[in-house]
Parts: sequence; structure tokens; C-alpha cells
Amino acid sequence: MKLDQPSFAVLIDADGGTLKSIAPILTDISRRGRILVRRIYGDFTSPQLAGWRDMLAEHAIQPIQQYASSTGHSTSDSALIIDAMDLLHTRRFNGFCLVSGNSDFTRLATRLREDGLMVFGFGRKQAPGTFISACDRFVHVEDLIVSPLDVTAANSPLHDADPLPLGTGQRAAEPASPYTTATSAARAPMTCGEALRRSVQLATAPSGWAPITAIGQQLKALGWTIKDSGHATLTDALKAESGLEMQVNGAARYFRAKD
Repeated sequence: MKLDQPSFAVLIDADGGTLKSIAPILTDISRRGRILVRRIYGDFTSPQLAGWRDMLAEHAIQPIQQYASSTGHSTSDSALIIDAMDLLHTRRFNGFCLVSGNSDFTRLATRLREDGLMVFGFGRKQAPGTFISACDRFVHVEDLIVSPLDVTAANSPLHDADPLPLGTGQRAAEPASPYTTATSAARAPMTCGEALRRSVQLATAPSGWAPITAIGQQLKALGWTIKDSGHATLTDALKAESGLEMQVNGAARYFRAKD
């Protein structure tokens, strides 16, 4: 792993209901840099957070126990904010990833950005607009846990179930998640061919190849559909791009830019 990659601190609000999406969240962040700190805040003695206990060791997440008080989970919120400021002043990080949908973290996100750091937010689609706007990028966790078959059903008859035998021992990474910004949901100003090539670039895993399911998600995030290309399937559209090459593994399809 390159040591010049951006360094991130991941701070998780356990009450945010992100249990099912924590694995793809960490995968998504890992593609963009090194995760130096992984902490989660909540009252893990409560039945509501019992599911987290089995996940913490698996993903090397440090639990910060905060017993519930009469004011709800504000104790956990305060602990997360205090830790974020302490970590900020170490000057070891290029960015923070805040996993929550709580508007109480709006000011924290703004403060971190004022210090020149990137802030990535992860939360549910009903997250308050103030928190979304305070982040440089915001990812809806529902998009991370969508079944790959839901994506390929609209874009290709193929599915991405098997690893690509690249000789490195690596599996292709989970499908990349589309980022949502607070300012733009309109189609990016590019041709369909450019959108296809850009989708491959964004979906490329550490193995160097992009699973077709991840490409389909990125294409959708850019505001395009397979119908815009004039082809029947996403595979056909990608094969028609002269700058791309395809690798087949069973029913799975992978693409990358030609050297």
C-alpha cells in the first residue's frame, strides 16, 4: 500500500442505523485512502445495538462506550465531536468520514472543512439537508447495500458473481457507490461515450479491473442509462468503446482502459 495515500479517520454514530452497510462503507473509503482510525460511539449494552458487537472485531472498529442518559444519544454525539476535534489537532489526517444522519454533526463537518480537510458523510436518504450540505460528499447508505442484481437487471443480462483470475489472489472489490452532492443531481456535461469511460474509471477496483455491476452504478450516478448509448446491454455498449478491453470469468464481465 502506498504511504502517500490520503489518510482518513472514520467516526461512526452507532444510533445511525448503518449496521448492514458498514462493510461496503469501509470498502468505499479504503479505495480513496488509508483508514488510520475507526471508532464507533454508542451504548453497546442496549439491545438496540447488540448487533454491532459481532461486527466490531471483524472490521477492527474501536467501540467508544457511552451509557444512555435522559437526553437520548447526545452523550455519544458529544464524545464523537470531542474526539474529532482532538484528532483534527494531531494534523495526521487529510479527511474525516462521518457515518451518521444526525443534524447535530453539521457544525462539526463545517468546522473540519474550515480547517482544509475533506469531509465525507454517510447516512440514510432522509438525512437532513443541512448535514448533507456541510459535507464535501455525501453517500446514501441505501445505495451501498443495493443488490448487484438490481443494477444489472436494468443494464445487462449478466451478473458479477465470481472473482477475476488476475494472478494476484485479489477479488474484485465491492461495487463502487455513487456519491451524492447537495448542489447537483443533473446529468454531467459529457457524451455517453465519455460517461461510459468515466464510469469504468470510477468503478476500477485495486485489481485494475472494473466489475460491470459497479460500472452500471457509476453510469447511473452520472445521470446516464444504457438506453442513451443505443445498445441493448451495458456489455455491448462497453465493448463498442475502442479504448476499453473486456475480461470474462464465467458469467461475470470486467472492463478496464487499454494501456
